[in-house]
Order: sequence, then C-alpha cells, then structure tokens
Amino acid sequence: MRKEKTKCMTPSCPDLTYSRGVCQVCYIQARNLVVAGHTTWLDLEKAGKVKEVSKRCQVSRQWFSAASESNVD
Repeated sequence: MRKEKTKCMTPSCPDLTYSRGVCQVCYIQARNLVVAGHTTWLDLEKAGKVKEVSKRCQVSRQWFSAASESNVD
C-alpha cells in the first residue's frame, strides 16, 4: 500500500511528493545535478535536501538491473 503524498520538502514549493520527499520537478533538478557530477544523492540526503531512497525502490532497482546484466555479451 502506498503512503499518502505530502508536500514537497523544498521550501516554497507547493507541489506534492514524487520521490525522495520532493516533487517531480525538484527531483529532476536534483537528479540533473547528480548526473552532472555537481553533487551526490548521499550529499543531498546529508544536507536534508532529499530523503533516503525507499527499501522498496532499492529492491526493484536490483531487479531491473539484473535484466541489463543478463544481456551482457
């Protein structure tokens, strides 16, 4: 059962959570910074900018990753 969505933890953002405690727009902005190498998810967690990834997401990420590993020649 999914948790009820709450307000994005980014100050002054009125949107509802999407992932890691932030809305979809804020999540994409954070992800872009991580992908560009400006920060890491761990640094963002330590600074209180995002929440930890849920255990459920960790399990499904492992499951999806296994599919790409099986396609390696």
